Amino acid sequence: MNRYSTTWRVTYFAGVSAIVIFAVYGFAVFFLFQNIEQSALLSGEITEQTQTEEHLRLLKNNIQGTEEERAKIEARFVSEDGMVSFIEQVESLGEVSSSKVVLRSVSIEGEKNEALKLELSITGSFSEVFHFMALAEHLPFQVSFVKMSMLKLPKDTKSNEWEALATLTLHSFRGSAERVDKKTP
Repeated sequence: MNRYSTTWRVTYFAGVSAIVIFAVYGFAVFFLFQNIEQSALLSGEITEQTQTEEHLRLLKNNIQGTEEERAKIEARFVSEDGMVSFIEQVESLGEVSSSKVVLRSVSIEGEKNEALKLELSITGSFSEVFHFMALAEHLPFQVSFVKMSMLKLPKDTKSNEWEALATLTLHSFRGSAERVDKKTP
């Protein structure tokens, strides 16, 4: 009986040891998989952060690389601060074309103040007036003549004089969004 009890004790000890070892092994595997999962999540976050930083770096490089082109595009727009300079540029075309240019009115129009309208009177020979129109259409801005009428002046003023009444619209205008012209009823 003593023998069975020693065998039984060894078997019992081996069984309990196997269960304890299996439990420790199971816990270790569970802990390892949990750490692997956390490591994978952290690795994904690091990869995402690295990609975000890389995209930001590329975006900064693109912004810096297009600075000259953006300046060229910006130069094609006239702001409210540059309005007087633009009007002077239009008036100077009269000197170039040998015609007399008179600014009759200026207005800022559009829902967001995006158009500058100039009412002009241009006087000179037919070719001088036409030359002014051609020069104005070729300004480095987006402009168009909305209305235009040309009349030959009576012979008693000057023999070969023409007068054009024109509305020149500057479409590449950046007016102040805060300023809203209210029309009275």
